[in-house]
Amino acid sequence: MGDLKMNFIAKLELAQQKNNSLLSVGLDPVMERLP
Repeated sequence: MGDLKMNFIAKLELAQQKNNSLLSVGLDPVMERLP
């Protein structure tokens, strides 16, 4: 699972550089977890 986490982090860093933004939006697909 470490590989998957690093892949996500690499994608996140690439998106941050591409968009020149640190904004990140996380949406949880499980309705019970939404406030």
